[in-house]
Amino acid sequence: MKDLLNQLDLNRHHYLITWTYGDKSWGYDQTKVEIDIKNIRSRIIKLFHQNFKSKNQKKPYDDFPNMYFFKEKHDDGQYHIHLLMESVDPDLLAQSLDRESFLLRYYTIRQNIIKRKDLIITKKMVERYPEYQHHKLVGRTYDTISQYDGWMISKFLCDYITHYSDGQRWGMEFLSNSPENNHSKVIESKIELEKKIDYLNKDKYFIKNTNDYLGHLVSEYSDYQI
Repeated sequence: MKDLLNQLDLNRHHYLITWTYGDKSWGYDQTKVEIDIKNIRSRIIKLFHQNFKSKNQKKPYDDFPNMYFFKEKHDDGQYHIHLLMESVDPDLLAQSLDRESFLLRYYTIRQNIIKRKDLIITKKMVERYPEYQHHKLVGRTYDTISQYDGWMISKFLCDYITHYSDGQRWGMEFLSNSPENNHSKVIESKIELEKKIDYLNKDKYFIKNTNDYLGHLVSEYSDYQI
């Protein structure tokens, strides 16, 4: 865990996105879950760099946002997936919006988000994490924030991966998320980031007698340097 914290830019905002499986018959095979993670990573990179070929490198260039994937198992054996991702630079978003294919995806999903009138800070978030009751976005919906706001980009990426419809099979059909819980958040402080890393590595996943084992970090598809 210390190694991961040392690799993170603690002064940068990060997105924390969660995907669950939409059916109780999916998400039990660890190997298949890791293949899903590989596909999520590929879709996010190609969303911004559509011609990227990942033969000899993990990402298009060094400054592309780092991604760290975690697989977490429920008591019933079904997994869900967490992504901790560095925030998208405004210049990268602006360049992407100049491309018609990206603009279509961003506009379509953003409009879907706005139409739902989802709260950015949900009641369940406040119940679970009381510190959110003082957040500046409490009571606000996504139509009140800029398309460049980190909370909008995080929500867009979350919904993009679950967007699978006729003619728009951009995401993955068996993954889901919950607007009620809000499975996309922005981590805005160093302390919060450290807490989230600690949460993503619960004690039961640690190797005995060490606190450095990242038990459910999927390092093969993360920008983690071993």
